[in-house]
Amino acid sequence: MKYFCRSCKGDAGTTLEPCFECDSRSGVPRIGKRSVDASRQAMADRKAATKAVPLEVALERIEGKRARKRETTLHDSAVLIQGRSLSTAERRKLAEERRREKARERSLGTEAGTIQGPQPRIEAPGPLPYGVSPEGAEHLAAAWMRHLGAVDAQVTSFRSDGGVDVVSLNHVAQVKHQLGAVGRPEIQQIAGIANVENKVAVFFTTNRYSSEARNFAEVAGVALFVMNPEEGTLRQVNEAAKSVFPFAVASA
Repeated sequence: MKYFCRSCKGDAGTTLEPCFECDSRSGVPRIGKRSVDASRQAMADRKAATKAVPLEVALERIEGKRARKRETTLHDSAVLIQGRSLSTAERRKLAEERRREKARERSLGTEAGTIQGPQPRIEAPGPLPYGVSPEGAEHLAAAWMRHLGAVDAQVTSFRSDGGVDVVSLNHVAQVKHQLGAVGRPEIQQIAGIANVENKVAVFFTTNRYSSEARNFAEVAGVALFVMNPEEGTLRQVNEAAKSVFPFAVASA
């Protein structure tokens, strides 16, 4: 091991023996072939390069951290659900945390000017005595979303929607017009899409939801609605459905 003298920059024997040139006992180890001063300068250069990060890169890193945090939260929730049955209090707590996070994100979007202010309420869809087709149910759900305040809600392509039937600036919705009850897999699908796109998950059906679907929706914060096309009514199924839109559902 070679040593370097802090005083005269010359060669030193060890940290205890005096320097060969100035007789000083200030020897420090050399790092390979580079001196201590060069190593310190290299470290200072690295710190300076780290601080001089463009704004776009810094924002991208922050968004990446937020995305990883959301994924971790969703993973932890899934582990709890798969590992054991959650108590009612635990389900409500997780759902409330999810709703608060979504509300905070929407408020941040409003401050940044990405969300418009309150809009005049659009008239609710009327009764359809002859019912609707599966595609018509999607258009009916979009009309209900516009009535509740998501004025930019639009139906996606009917054949290649990827699990999303209606979209708006802050929401992704799936619509089911079927005889059987909606199960947990359908709720999990829209919850995963909403988490990736950082939007609020909404589900509409013209029938009912299974108990497993309702329990998962409470944990994941998915808003559940039941439409009755013949009567022209919309019913909120869970707590998330009561606060997901600017306007409330009128009582039947």
